[in-house]
Amino acid sequence: MAIEPKGSARLRRELLTQYEFHSLDGSGGWRISYSGQAGTAAEEGWFLVDGNRLLRRVSVSALDIPENLKLIGLRATIDYATEVIAGRRVLLPNAARTHATDQSGDRHTSLSPFIIGVSLPLIRCWRFLTFER
Repeated sequence: MAIEPKGSARLRRELLTQYEFHSLDGSGGWRISYSGQAGTAAEEGWFLVDGNRLLRRVSVSALDIPENLKLIGLRATIDYATEVIAGRRVLLPNAARTHATDQSGDRHTSLSPFIIGVSLPLIRCWRFLTFER
């Protein structure tokens, strides 16, 4: 994975630092399941961190999606927030949005709010997203 700083960006009213990333040749990628088919795509995207270097948002897009998946576009964005649990501040996913476009041009969108105690506390959880029709 290659990561490069790209300046600053605003999220709501907060000024954050933006980084861009992309998978390197032969480094694996994003494992995608869709309509009963599976494959691995390269990935690129960006993420935002605050002044304390805490992740606030990550957005990843699939590149070179295998033809058997019948997708021409796939993007996932996850927002993160800090919460206090048992007196400690922890970073948890707050909301996720996925956008998929299939070969017929149909667009599919999924919005998922997270509930504390049920969410996946994984910074790289976009790798585990599964899309089923």
